Amino acid sequence: MDSYVPLWSTSYGHTWQSAGMQAMLDAVRGTGATNVILESGLDYSATLDSWLTYKANDPLNQLAAVWHAYHAYGYTWGTECYTHPGWCDDRSYTNADAILAANYPVIVTEFGDQNKAGTVGAPFASTLLPKLDARGISYLGWTFTVSGDSNNILIKDNNGTPTDGYGVYVKAHYLCRDAGTANCP
Repeated sequence: MDSYVPLWSTSYGHTWQSAGMQAMLDAVRGTGATNVILESGLDYSATLDSWLTYKANDPLNQLAAVWHAYHAYGYTWGTECYTHPGWCDDRSYTNADAILAANYPVIVTEFGDQNKAGTVGAPFASTLLPKLDARGISYLGWTFTVSGDSNNILIKDNNGTPTDGYGVYVKAHYLCRDAGTANCP
């Protein structure tokens, strides 16, 4: 098994002041906005640790948790921990379930997988999306752009041709869900 280094264990040594989530929510509500506000988790939204403890107080109860779900950080494509991160670190799923149980929606606003030319399948996305579907968690793939990267890109060209692996899988999954199928591969 690959060695695992959690993203949240990294320290960057920057010093700055920033507004907290409550100050940001108050500023949005102060404009008269009544929309749903998406509040991220920590570590580039990669973890939902303590989201319930430190979530902003929204007087309109229009708050949703944001999670960026990627393969277990530090693991190699195709390994068991990459493919099934819940086997190696299931905190995000456990935290998402707790947030849902507290009646807050969870939205995965980023997830990705391998897409270099010739890639077959999407081992992480094909494990993640059925888990999210079963929990009632919404999701958006990252990213819908033509950049030539070998990870996390959904399209090859401006015609929308899906990338090998990740793009092909996500397109098929979205079409399956659009057809009203509850259990899509």
